[in-house]
Amino acid sequence: MYPSIALCMIVKNEEKHLAKCLTSVQGLVDEIIVVDTGSTDATVNIAKQCQASVYHFEWVNSFAAARNYALEQAKSDYILVLDADEYLEQADLRRDLQSGQDYYSMKIKNIVGTGSTFTHTAVRLFRNMPRLRFENRLHEHLNINAEQNAGLKGGMATTVIQHVGYSDETMTEKDKIDRNLKLILLDVKENPSGYNLFNAGKAHVSAGDFAGAIPYFQKSYPLSTNRVYLPELLTKLGLCLYELGRCDEAARVLEDGVNCFPRESDLRYMQGKNFLRMGYLKDAEEAFKACLEIGDTGDMVVEGTGGYLARLSLSEVYELQGQMLKSFDMIATVAAEHHNLIPALVKYLELTAKLRLPLEEVKASMAGIFKLARIDDLELLLKVLYNVKHPLLQVYIREYGVNVERNVLAVAAMYAKDYKQAQLYWEELNVIPDENVLDYTLLAFLSRDELMLDRVKARLNWSGKELKAYGKIVSRTFEGEIPSGLGKTIMALCKQLILLQGQEDFDYMSRLIAGSSVELRLQLAELLADYRLTGAAKTTINNIFHQKPNHGKSHQLLGGLYLSEGELQQALEHYRKAALYTNGYPAFEGMYRVLQGMNDKAGASGVVDRIRAQFPNCRWVQESEPQLFASRA
Repeated sequence: MYPSIALCMIVKNEEKHLAKCLTSVQGLVDEIIVVDTGSTDATVNIAKQCQASVYHFEWVNSFAAARNYALEQAKSDYILVLDADEYLEQADLRRDLQSGQDYYSMKIKNIVGTGSTFTHTAVRLFRNMPRLRFENRLHEHLNINAEQNAGLKGGMATTVIQHVGYSDETMTEKDKIDRNLKLILLDVKENPSGYNLFNAGKAHVSAGDFAGAIPYFQKSYPLSTNRVYLPELLTKLGLCLYELGRCDEAARVLEDGVNCFPRESDLRYMQGKNFLRMGYLKDAEEAFKACLEIGDTGDMVVEGTGGYLARLSLSEVYELQGQMLKSFDMIATVAAEHHNLIPALVKYLELTAKLRLPLEEVKASMAGIFKLARIDDLELLLKVLYNVKHPLLQVYIREYGVNVERNVLAVAAMYAKDYKQAQLYWEELNVIPDENVLDYTLLAFLSRDELMLDRVKARLNWSGKELKAYGKIVSRTFEGEIPSGLGKTIMALCKQLILLQGQEDFDYMSRLIAGSSVELRLQLAELLADYRLTGAAKTTINNIFHQKPNHGKSHQLLGGLYLSEGELQQALEHYRKAALYTNGYPAFEGMYRVLQGMNDKAGASGVVDRIRAQFPNCRWVQESEPQLFASRA
């Protein structure tokens, strides 16, 4: 005879999710206990319609108290705990209970707002006995580690719980972030355990308060050395330091974490992202490759840290190394395997532009990686094309006869170089949408129509001087240095001119930038280099050298350009100057790559020694005998 199972839940205003949850357990449990803590919607009626026994409990700012009240109502042998925004798929709880354990951990797959997931484990299925009870106001957990439960035995269930409550929409609906922070701080005040301090740190992270989270993680660490959440603690601490720009500190924390937990993909992935921000490309590459070797592994795993997210990041590393085809192949693989992954599709389209592939070839390749099997697929593709301002937007709108808003048609026409038609579409709108103010401002320049600015000038946040200057730029009568407040618009304009191949207009803008600040000239050089317009980039950098011959960032960029062309001696010269004037790590890694290409083992060994001495957080040079020529960049 199978043991009986009771589902025990606590709910409040869960009409959106409750029916799906209760339907998913039909035939799997013998009784359903629903404890309501003050619903004002249809939650209670839905529960009753699903044959649940409904009880009412006055909220006392404690999830544990409410859950324990629910447990007290159950009569079955085992208890299953779910939240209303959770449900089961293809579950076999009876099979899970065959091993006769006292409690079972279950994997919980959390679906977040981006459509991605992360998975963690928690005890959710356990014997109905008075000594098994929940504790903590927030992040309540079963007291399996309490002294009176020392003899109990646990196992792992095969059933997976699906959880949708972490979607951005749901989090906003419930105002969970503020509520959770208040409750966990009460728990910390009453019991500053490692677990409570850890959860207080997580609550601050959820609220975007990375600086506020760090002290809680630091206090939790010495109290949590044998706890299952320790890898997540180290990952979150590294994340906070990373977000605050304290990358060297993050590197030390993450290195310690990876050494202790080498098969935690989230830790490895966070380490790779931190290395990438520091410019440690070799270390970043190795970290992301390690993620792919171990796959999505760990007690708490964000989906893709051992798979497609690592590949996305590797594509970025290869691009920064100048290995464009390798970067493109990597992103094409991700886009083909996860065709609804927007970041992969965006990156794919960006790389086709940087490689200057013909539009017909891009469309043909898109057909191979992005299957338009449903209307949802077409809508997603149009959304991406609209956001990246791609000329294929007009092609797909016309080919499929899609009805879209006027601002979408205007953007499609504009980036297909049909400027007159774009202007006609904009004129049909009473107000230019906020998201299109920059598009409209760029069209004013392309159309040489200064009067167009009158429709959007109030929302440009420019000073009178800046507005007057841009008006003269539009009419091609501007002289002097471009005001700094126009920098963002000017660079966006330059990018679109490159994509639109508007050579005459681009030449005009380049001449203006040549007489402006070094910062703006460097931004233009970086943009040109990004789109492999090497000759123009070199000209712009040399223009900077006329004013600032010791400009380290310009030497760094020029070194990379020469390296991409195989001009190793010139690349080495500029990397050496970059190292001299910036003393930054990327210049040294650039020198190493050049010396590696020149087969100069002694020179490369000297660079390794300097990196080891100056950059203690650099991982690859800390080997006792670095493999200087194991791979060629």
